[in-house]
Amino acid sequence: MQSYERLENNYHPQLVEANVPTLIFKGKTQEGLCIHSRKYKKLWNDKTPPKNECDKCPESENCQYQKQLSDLSDFSKSKEGFCVLSTEKNFNKVYSEIKDLNPVLIIDDISLCSVVMPESEITSYDLDSLILHLQKQGTRAQKLHELALMLKDYTKDNEIEIITFITLNDGQLKRELQQFLTDNTGTSVLPSHKGLAFLSRLILAVNTNGSLHFYSDFNRLKIVSDESSKFKPIRVCYLNATPGIKDEYCIKQLGDYKTLKATVEESKKYVVFQIMDSATTKDTVKKSRRMQGDVKEITKVIKPTLSATEQKLLVFGHSDVLKEWGKQSVFSGVETASEIYFGSNTRGTNDYRDYPISLLLGTPYYPQEYFLHPAFEPHWKTKAQIKKEREKNPNGFLSYVPRKIADHEAKINLVQMIGRNLRDSPDFPNAVKIVIVFTSIDIAKECKEQNGSTVIKTNIRPEIPIVQGKKKGKTPFFDAYRRASQAALKPLIKRFIEDNIDKLIKDNPDEPLPLQVIATDLHERIKIYDVEGIKKFIKEIYKTESRYVENNGKQVNTAFVIGKKSV
Repeated sequence: MQSYERLENNYHPQLVEANVPTLIFKGKTQEGLCIHSRKYKKLWNDKTPPKNECDKCPESENCQYQKQLSDLSDFSKSKEGFCVLSTEKNFNKVYSEIKDLNPVLIIDDISLCSVVMPESEITSYDLDSLILHLQKQGTRAQKLHELALMLKDYTKDNEIEIITFITLNDGQLKRELQQFLTDNTGTSVLPSHKGLAFLSRLILAVNTNGSLHFYSDFNRLKIVSDESSKFKPIRVCYLNATPGIKDEYCIKQLGDYKTLKATVEESKKYVVFQIMDSATTKDTVKKSRRMQGDVKEITKVIKPTLSATEQKLLVFGHSDVLKEWGKQSVFSGVETASEIYFGSNTRGTNDYRDYPISLLLGTPYYPQEYFLHPAFEPHWKTKAQIKKEREKNPNGFLSYVPRKIADHEAKINLVQMIGRNLRDSPDFPNAVKIVIVFTSIDIAKECKEQNGSTVIKTNIRPEIPIVQGKKKGKTPFFDAYRRASQAALKPLIKRFIEDNIDKLIKDNPDEPLPLQVIATDLHERIKIYDVEGIKKFIKEIYKTESRYVENNGKQVNTAFVIGKKSV
């Protein structure tokens, strides 16, 4: 799993209920696990690997992290089955304790390739900086400096030379690396550098005896370590309804496998509007004032209701897009929950099941270095095609794979993000959910298979002038979107109405409450329903009574709210 919170909230209660002995194993950077947890966490965040100080720690006898290791050892000695819940970063530590017990590895919420074929990369700029840094350390970092120079001059022809160098100098390289590790006070023998993390992972990858794949392009050096041999003795259960090409490759690397599929029933309450005539790629979305205007018109429909009900709008987008649109105040007046494309919360999480509406701003295309991987090599364009592209546009966009492959991987991300709030809310399980996606990729089949949603393909541009009042005409998207939004927001609106009228009754126990006055006031705050619609909701919840009231010398039949209906 990718987060301890999900392990604790989703998995652990079920295992406890089933009487399965279970241990949640956490890293020492987690609060309360180690007396230096906050300092270690900061070091990792600063890309400064800390040294292992456990052996000499005066608090080791009372340390919660050490207690975890002791508990894990006790579990391993038990003849009964047990379960260890943890994140991918702790896998090697946990597995080293239980590898002789023929464990079953269940991988959920993270990609299989991140575990079976870990990747690491360094930019040309960082490698040059690292070489200078190591050179300044003199003989104390001599072998690391030599290795960095070999990597700077990397070609396919010197791969074996690099691996051989690491193998022959393994002990010295590790001793030199130790000098750069920082203790909890921020002190190290030699000053650290963020590029050392790449060297450390490369040395570790060579030590695993797996297959190493080197790639040098896009001003960076990348390594992919095929560690599938380590997992072949293990029974692996991979939970992912939308595996990408990398994951499918890793599945095949592990050997024989069975695919288990579940059928999803179509759900009318899950509605996906796919906007076909808008910007889709990161750069065009970032710069598109037209698309910003489209989104403003979309949010205008629901802005008053979201504000009144204190509900956030869920927005997914590239980091650069969200920053730029924030500067342009595109979502002014709307509180949003923003998630960056390719972030941990774009897949697996149920944290957004209470959100009625979400927006996906463009197609989440991977950067081209993503396709430097053994899984994509069969799909690569020919060397002649790539060379021709480079000559034609040496400083421009270069794609190693055909568009259909890039679309396939982007589609997987789209379907995963669409599913984040297409989950039944515990409070309103029958509520309609809406996702608005700006993409031209066909997602209808996958959405129906994954979450039973209905995808409505539509154009928005012809409707914008009409919505803005510049001319008359039909607005099929906005009409359908408004109706769907009314249904999606109805549970929140009814709760808002109930909270407000309950307060009015409490504050004015002896005064009749005119239905028309209340409905008009609530309509002004909500907008998406007219006054008659608000009246209908009020009558569903409260008892009303008609009385004749004098108005301008006339007796007028007027409806009043007189109390709440019994449930």
